[in-house]
Amino acid sequence: MAANILKTESISTTRGELQFAIMGGKSRRRVRRLLEKDPETVAWIDRFQPQSTFWDVGANIGVFSLYAALDPTTQVVAVEPGAVNFFLLAASIELNRMEEQVSPFCIGFDERTQLSRLNATQSIPGASFKIDIGSDSRPFNSSQAALCYSIDDFVGTFKVPTPTYLKIDVPRLSHHILRGGAATIRRSTREILVELDSRTFEPGEMDTCVASFEQAGFALAERFAKKNPEVADYLFVRQ
Repeated sequence: MAANILKTESISTTRGELQFAIMGGKSRRRVRRLLEKDPETVAWIDRFQPQSTFWDVGANIGVFSLYAALDPTTQVVAVEPGAVNFFLLAASIELNRMEEQVSPFCIGFDERTQLSRLNATQSIPGASFKIDIGSDSRPFNSSQAALCYSIDDFVGTFKVPTPTYLKIDVPRLSHHILRGGAATIRRSTREILVELDSRTFEPGEMDTCVASFEQAGFALAERFAKKNPEVADYLFVRQ
């Protein structure tokens, strides 16, 4: 059904071809730039061991979730609280016939299970949305209710497969998510790739965030700079 009501964009990779449901230019650009915008993330996914479980937290429209699922032995849990992005994520899973391999959830993660609000607009599919946390900037003049779980509560309640590899792209909440999933992550996770934007932290908070991953038993293996020098991906590997 999705193919009849949506525009689609295809991309060829060394693993195979993917189709994505798109609405507007931002979602189209996310698909077209999958292989070039974050090549380190693509290379990281290529190194996953067979029979792994990949959690994509802050999945947006799902470009990395579906790319990981091109390995038929990889199970994917894709978490995206933004309604418009989640719709495109779910539609793309259907387009690629990956319903049994990729499990999408329209929720967020935080340190504890609670109701939150997402600074978001449904009129810009593919945009990056953020959970409102007090003094944080709000680029959109609208918001959406969001149910946020701690990872430990989510796994304990619903018995989803736990992450071997964990990607976190959630501004300012990375260390909160880590604390809320401490038991699960300690039990099963080998590597964590997290995007950190120094502009979203108060003075000193960035160092505290990085230290929280190290205190959880992970060592910083690599830092991948982005075009904006204030943003980078940090790869933490279990010691």
